[in-house]
Amino acid sequence: MQNKNSKKIVLMFPGQGSQYTGMGRVFLEKNSTFLDYFIKAGDVFGRDIISAVNNSDDRDGLLSDTRYSQMAIYTMSCAINDYLFDSLKVNKSDILCTIGHSLGDYSALYSSGAYEFLQGAEIVSTRGRMMFEASGDNMAMAAVIGLDNDTVRRFIKGYEGRLYIANYNDYFQIVISGYKDDILRASDELKENGARKVIVLNVNTASHCPLMSEMSEKFNSYLRTKTPCFKNIESGFFSSTILRQIEKSEIGDTLVKQLLNPVRWVESIETLAAAGADVFIEVGPGKVLSGLVRRILGKAGYENIDVYSTDPYEEIENIKIN
Repeated sequence: MQNKNSKKIVLMFPGQGSQYTGMGRVFLEKNSTFLDYFIKAGDVFGRDIISAVNNSDDRDGLLSDTRYSQMAIYTMSCAINDYLFDSLKVNKSDILCTIGHSLGDYSALYSSGAYEFLQGAEIVSTRGRMMFEASGDNMAMAAVIGLDNDTVRRFIKGYEGRLYIANYNDYFQIVISGYKDDILRASDELKENGARKVIVLNVNTASHCPLMSEMSEKFNSYLRTKTPCFKNIESGFFSSTILRQIEKSEIGDTLVKQLLNPVRWVESIETLAAAGADVFIEVGPGKVLSGLVRRILGKAGYENIDVYSTDPYEEIENIKIN
């Protein structure tokens, strides 16, 4: 039961792109028991994840492989999540909900109690493999910075069936997905039409759009075998693609449709702030989500909501929730 004086906490989990070589090194040095998460996830994955994270075998770029990056981010996020509950004594009754950005949905669902760590690792491993197999040199994504959502939406109408909005990350940061040739052509045109920057991302997939339909059908068939194993959601899981909390029976369908639908991050944060969130904590590698949330809250006029990250490790010591 939540104490009337306690704060309502939202735990946020990052997606692909937040990974970097050496991530979590200090955290794991100071909390070596969490290395076991990487060992167990590696057994599921069939490859050494921690070596990829640390580039121990001098294979630069391995962490940019979607199969490795998805498993590494999921594992690191779950480990830090459990550290918050076990060592920092974050009270689960204070969690308003968990939320993920794309891949982050999987660690957010783990945090919410929807499945055990190893089951989630198996699902993420399969998702990463399917996305790797579905990738190709003709697909791409790009971040458009400096244009508002409506302007980008109007612009891509000229690329119907070729380009889609994948992420509404910020009021002036939108990610587009589509065919690589069109991404490159649109990038030049968007800059000519006022975009401050257009950054082609280091991926060869077109996530969160209808071009993922074939892969989503295969993933749906796979998830149907896992549906009976999902547990009741304890802490509340807020889907950033359908903009509401979901129930146990909706988990599989939400994860499948997530591949096809845009991440509506701005609306999600606005909704949670309006629902009374007092604290947002980014759980996992990087600080992208916490940066986005600060800008969204500032623009929306929420001045008394605290935002924290857990990377680097020293940032954890700044978290004040009591």
